[in-house]
Amino acid sequence: MIRYFNIILLVFSFSTVVAQSREELEKERSRIIQEIELAEQTLEETSQNKNERLRELQLLNDKISKRQSLINNIKNSILQSEQSIIQNEESLANYEKQLVNIKDQYSKLLRITYLKKLSTNEWAYLLSVENLNQAFLRWRYMKQFEKYCSDKAAQIKNIQEEIDSKIQNIEEFKLNQSQLLKNESSQISKLQKDQNEKNKILSVLKKDENQLKANLTKAKKEREKLNSAIENAIVSELNRRENEINESNYADLSENFNENKGKLPWPLTNGYVSGKFGIQDHPTLKGVQINNNGIDIQSNAGAVVLAVHPGKVIGIAQIPGYDNMVIVQHGDFYTVYSRLERVLVQKEKMIKAGTPIGNVSDSNSNLHFEIWKNKSKENPEKWLRKK
Repeated sequence: MIRYFNIILLVFSFSTVVAQSREELEKERSRIIQEIELAEQTLEETSQNKNERLRELQLLNDKISKRQSLINNIKNSILQSEQSIIQNEESLANYEKQLVNIKDQYSKLLRITYLKKLSTNEWAYLLSVENLNQAFLRWRYMKQFEKYCSDKAAQIKNIQEEIDSKIQNIEEFKLNQSQLLKNESSQISKLQKDQNEKNKILSVLKKDENQLKANLTKAKKEREKLNSAIENAIVSELNRRENEINESNYADLSENFNENKGKLPWPLTNGYVSGKFGIQDHPTLKGVQINNNGIDIQSNAGAVVLAVHPGKVIGIAQIPGYDNMVIVQHGDFYTVYSRLERVLVQKEKMIKAGTPIGNVSDSNSNLHFEIWKNKSKENPEKWLRKK
């Protein structure tokens, strides 16, 4: 009884599991594990450089966040497994009751059949009638009785198969639950280690707050240069378009891009969002905020960056802190790819979706990606399809 009460409490704690199937949870768990592995790989490379402590902290925060998501996923899977065990046990008890009742009925039928055979035989029973109609009725009754007995035997067989199936399901779910519990314990232990490492880095960074502020000022200037370069390229393109006679191509590209909101492919085949769009709190400086005009996507060093939509390359530039930058125009929309180690496209060239644009920096492997509509900045995550 206590076990069932605990399950009811868990249902309220992890209500999201209801909306996810076991397959969806396993797929989500696999994706999170891949992202944790990517964060660990990048973290290992970054930790070798003492000048990258802030970057190391960011990666640790990513890893901790994803580890917490993984633990929540496992908790939901454990709950789902427990619910499945309870449902199967309830079904098993119901089938066992049915089996007892039907076996009892079948036993009585066999007893009746046996007694009839002792008292008379089928032919004598059929022939001891007054007319043909009465013989037909007796024959039909015999056949119905035989079929009823046969149906009961078939029901017993089917219910027994269901019972065997439920017992097997329960064993499988219990084994799965045991493995999930071990995994949860392991992930909680790893999470604690990550938290301890984060606290060490925070302690080091707080001792050098002046350097952090200097780095922040430098980063702001670099971001302003990137923003200025993007705006100049867009304004230049808008001015050029005003002199164009035929605007239909731009309208088509704009409409097509707009129709793909929430459906655009990711510019990297492997990676996760490490920097959100908009205003974010600085990881260590209290009261200090950072404004991100796009998103940052952590990937492998040298990973190939792909165009998310057909368009025209209108800008290529080198920006301090952002390495190489490429701007692709899609009618009224523009996609911006920066922190590229090298560029693989040419200015003024039309490109297709999936065209390799360049490679992310080996030293950072963190693509900065922006989407603009004319001179307004958009949140790229709202445009990219969900993983």
